[in-house]
Amino acid sequence: MIVIPLDNRRVALRWATPRDGDLLAAGFQRLSAESRRMRFFSAMPRMPDSVKRSLLSIEPPRHFAVVAFDMDTLDDTSHSPFEAAIGVARLIAIPQRAGTSEFAMTVVDEFQHHGLGHLLFELLLVAADHVGIHTIEADVLTENGAMSALLHHYGSLSSHPTRDYSTTHMSVAVAPNLSAISAERRAAFDELIQLERRLTRVAPSS
Repeated sequence: MIVIPLDNRRVALRWATPRDGDLLAAGFQRLSAESRRMRFFSAMPRMPDSVKRSLLSIEPPRHFAVVAFDMDTLDDTSHSPFEAAIGVARLIAIPQRAGTSEFAMTVVDEFQHHGLGHLLFELLLVAADHVGIHTIEADVLTENGAMSALLHHYGSLSSHPTRDYSTTHMSVAVAPNLSAISAERRAAFDELIQLERRLTRVAPSS
């Protein structure tokens, strides 16, 4: 686990494990119906077991995920780690397209618009570079302005894969964004990546 300052708070990051099912389910319950719809394209009242299994089918370097915690809540012994979890992000390699991974991110409502999405996305960029991924992409609800703005900040290219324009396919090149990540964050991310020894480079970046 590493700790990074963010917007006058401290955020702890660690790699997710297959044992984190209850943690993810508890975090899901803290999302508003709108946040659930933006992330899962449906305001489902509970996280289905199939979604939980998919999120936790972790096989680095093909599929890995990181969990974010509010360190102040984590340090308060009156709260459980479930209450401290504030976000999750993951990368899943696309077997048919070497060097490309899908990504997904979720941030609980009270920590949205405080920079946590950018922090998690920058970690994904650095981790992707470590395993030879040169492009990360996702399908985003077209009305999800916050995610679209975040990805455009990193130079996302967009297309509309659905006829009704309900979703937007967005892709981000990894290499051009690495130099903009602060040296302090990059060092922290590299430290976290070294803790996950299975995140080793499997192909050259391009």
